[in-house]
Amino acid sequence: MKKIVDQRFTFLNLQPIKIAYIIQTLGVLLILGHDFLKGGLEKMKANSLWVLFILSSALYTAIYL
Repeated sequence: MKKIVDQRFTFLNLQPIKIAYIIQTLGVLLILGHDFLKGGLEKMKANSLWVLFILSSALYTAIYL
């Protein structure tokens, strides 16, 4: 018997991952924003979360656009 795959269920299963990604990105932006306010652009770019934010933004753009 052939297994039937419904795309709607696949989409529903990916919703929590998308929500977690949005929450994670907001957290990273808050931390980077705090660094920017306290030390300026150079301190913000020195944080390793800056690289994570750039990579995740590029990945999100490549996947969803």
